[in-house]
Amino acid sequence: MIEFSHVDKSFGEKVVLRDLTFRVEKGEIFTLIGPSGSGKSTILRLINLLDDPSSGTVSFDGQDTAVPNREKVGMRRRMAMVFQKPMAIRGNVYDNVAIGLVFRKEKGAGIKNRVSEALALVGLSGYEERKASTLSGGELQRVAIARALAMNPKIMLFDEPTSALDPEMIKEVLDVMLALANEGMTMVVVSHEMGFARAAASRVIFMDEGRIVEQGQPDQLFDAPKEERTKIFLSKVLQI
Repeated sequence: MIEFSHVDKSFGEKVVLRDLTFRVEKGEIFTLIGPSGSGKSTILRLINLLDDPSSGTVSFDGQDTAVPNREKVGMRRRMAMVFQKPMAIRGNVYDNVAIGLVFRKEKGAGIKNRVSEALALVGLSGYEERKASTLSGGELQRVAIARALAMNPKIMLFDEPTSALDPEMIKEVLDVMLALANEGMTMVVVSHEMGFARAAASRVIFMDEGRIVEQGQPDQLFDAPKEERTKIFLSKVLQI
């Protein structure tokens, strides 16, 4: 579904990604871990066509993403991204979930059905008329996930979706993500939640200084890392 081939990315003189090559297959939960500044969020921006690689290629469904902006719009519609900080517009939950569909000029009845289905998926059925300003951080992030799901994406991108939440709110968001994983949604997740990575990921990538240091299935990477840099990182975040 997604393929990086020898991708480098620089911003001015700062090199952020170095010679990345990997594939994300349909139905895979592809989880990126690593220290801050290792390039994880930049990978999401390249997938979501918010940036282009400095060299190498990024492909989505076999199509090179280095295309004119008008073509990128169509490609981007097959993806949805959930950011670190829950974003909300003024108004009620319905307005917040429906906004993308309204921009696409979907029909009224279709919008209503899609909003209801998306809210049910994140455990917020009946919240349509609630004001966004009255919701908790965890509820707002679930609304953001519902907004993304309403667009019927082929792939979901998550950039540290729990990092801005209080500890007691994290579980409700991770539970939604686990449910999506169980339903077969293709996801690329940047996360510092090692428990989620172990429980849900098909493959875990550990990055440092813009490079893939190590990758593998969760049990293999967490229980028997091969690289010394991976061992050091995990010993700190897992406190072992």
